[in-house]
Amino acid sequence: MLGGIRLFFSRLVAIFINLIKDIFLVITLACRLFSYFRCGFQWIKRFGAMLIYVTFLSTAFYRVAFFYWLSPKVKKGILYGSLPRNRLDLFVPSVSPYPQNGDKRGLPVVIFVTGGVWLIGYKGWGALLGKRLMERGVLVATLDYRNFPQGTVSDMVLDVSQGVAWVMENIHRWGVSGFTDQELKMTNTCCVAV
Repeated sequence: MLGGIRLFFSRLVAIFINLIKDIFLVITLACRLFSYFRCGFQWIKRFGAMLIYVTFLSTAFYRVAFFYWLSPKVKKGILYGSLPRNRLDLFVPSVSPYPQNGDKRGLPVVIFVTGGVWLIGYKGWGALLGKRLMERGVLVATLDYRNFPQGTVSDMVLDVSQGVAWVMENIHRWGVSGFTDQELKMTNTCCVAV
């Protein structure tokens, strides 16, 4: 029995030593390759820092992505117009933040229009905002709209207006009985002009 344990640990140590050798070889060859590109050590150091940064952030990105794609509370790809980019996502909370004292206002609503220099906006970018506000009893609609070159600024304004109108006309399906100025909140990132 003791011989079997020694054999197991000796194999484990050999595997670990070979792994360290392989890692050292890859790092050495990568440094040699980067030297041929005439890039300095500073660039390699920054690239390594970026990889570490991405590694630490990736767990948070994965959590939001899994929530967005797998949660039954997220209603994805609802058409609000006739064009392919005329879609929205709804983040529907399970409970209303209002007490059960006869208050019939329904759920508060946030309509989020993502920015992206009019080129790269996408409704999925509002997933973290939708998740956090949904947890607090707020219904969130994230709009998608035509970007350049699919449309001009006028087309973007038309799409966003059409999306907001659709939300206001159809939101009663998810527990909102009507709008007042306090209930409809609209957030924009860099697409304030739209």
